[in-house]
Amino acid sequence: MPVNLLLRRSIALAAALTMAACSGGSGFQAQPTQPAAVTEPARATAHPTPPPSPVPTPTPVDVTTLPIIDAHFHADLSWDIDALLRLMDNLGVAMAGSGGQSNLAGLRFVERSGARFFAFAPTDRIHALNLAEGGRSWRLESEATLREVERLERGLEAGCFDGIGEVLVNTLSSHRARQVRLPADSPLMQRLWSLSARYGVPLSVHMDAEPVSVAEMERLISSDRAGVWVWAHSGWYATPSLLRRLLTEHSNLHLELSFRDSLRSFAPVDSGGRLRPEWKELMEEFPDRFLLGTDVLSPSAEEYRALVSLWRGVLRDLTPETAVKVAYGNAKRILKLGSREGAGAEATRCLALGL
Repeated sequence: MPVNLLLRRSIALAAALTMAACSGGSGFQAQPTQPAAVTEPARATAHPTPPPSPVPTPTPVDVTTLPIIDAHFHADLSWDIDALLRLMDNLGVAMAGSGGQSNLAGLRFVERSGARFFAFAPTDRIHALNLAEGGRSWRLESEATLREVERLERGLEAGCFDGIGEVLVNTLSSHRARQVRLPADSPLMQRLWSLSARYGVPLSVHMDAEPVSVAEMERLISSDRAGVWVWAHSGWYATPSLLRRLLTEHSNLHLELSFRDSLRSFAPVDSGGRLRPEWKELMEEFPDRFLLGTDVLSPSAEEYRALVSLWRGVLRDLTPETAVKVAYGNAKRILKLGSREGAGAEATRCLALGL
């Protein structure tokens, strides 16, 4: 089904939910007053007590057809894009995107499919420089790193990207092959954060929830509330109690749920595929702050299907209003995914810029 139709149907469904929640009239009809007999003296007419108003019942959401925006999809050029689009149609994934497994792969996906994908400004070259040059890179003492940041900004200024990242800040516990630890409020991150605020795009960050890194993150995101921080994987090992405090204190913090399935520690989902009570409570308390993602590291239709099915199970455990927001509403709002008409042609233009 075309994405615009999917999104229009879902927006209509969300409106219907709101109307259902706000309606639920009493069902009471005024009883006609019988006139007193002319021979009887006038007396007060006793009216029947109206029945109690029925309690409105939320309209259920069919999570098997609810559109999903995959906010953590790595474009990999080894995907068969036509087969991937058919898979997305089959699974009800309306849109997908984020960083690319290779530089500018995200733009190439947009070029091929138009409205079905969105691209983030890639930071893979910056990550390679952080690994190679260490502190010189993240302190912005490296000319090569400065050139990469300037290239990234040119792409944002040209309107080529819907976000930045995924930036690897602290991966010592969560990434075997690409381990790095740099301050979350380093000069490099301050520069990227200023771009998030200036261009109104989210900054996606992979950062293990170590106390030092969390404190650095808090200093950075509180320095400019116009920036939008999307914490990939909801912070590796971050507990609901920590996340509740952070969400309460930082209105520009958002949590993306990829790699938070039942096989990982502190997972929101138990081994039976049900949302754990403490995570359900957190998501219902902050329904506007969660996004779904798959983060499939290499093309695999089987893995992608399994992950989308898992998140549909999570949506089933949420209230209808929250399910709509988590499935696609929050991503659509944060990424400003309005009309995507002409997105393919725009991607071609951006690729021609040599970013």
